[in-house]
Amino acid sequence: MLYNLVIFSILWLACVLFGNMAVPFVVLFSVLYFLKYKSISDLNLILFIVALGGLADTILMHFDIIEYRYHNEFQHNSSVAPLWMWAIWLSFAISVKPFLQWLAQSVWVQLLFAVTAPASAYFIAQQLGAMKFTLPNSEIFMLLGMISAVLIPLFTAIQKWTDEDKVPTHKPMLIKN
Repeated sequence: MLYNLVIFSILWLACVLFGNMAVPFVVLFSVLYFLKYKSISDLNLILFIVALGGLADTILMHFDIIEYRYHNEFQHNSSVAPLWMWAIWLSFAISVKPFLQWLAQSVWVQLLFAVTAPASAYFIAQQLGAMKFTLPNSEIFMLLGMISAVLIPLFTAIQKWTDEDKVPTHKPMLIKN
């Protein structure tokens, strides 16, 4: 679990500091990591997390709650959140499964994590200049906590469901012998 936290933290920091320039690195690393450590059944969870997380960030952008940095300036010229935010969700998705398995033991632990950790990551990203909030910090913290309080238990339930799926899974292979 610590290994996955370190992986996510490095990829998150690359995206926050370098924006879209970090996306090819994150995608390449994610594909290689998936091919080495993940099974096909994990792909459903990964795609679900990326889609829902990216959608949540896009909604926050469209309601002018968060402004994301695009090429060293803040502008709202896209219909979706910037690629580097989607790459952060991909980084989270490939590294979070062991943590979700641990969180599955208690809804209260899930909620405690949800209302603190994700919002803290957004605040650190703001401090590093990757985004701006248009609402007071207390309101942003509550809003992000509420969104995460829905997403984290949902991700945990999906992870548990995919683990219990009776379909046989295998690790993907590039070359069959």
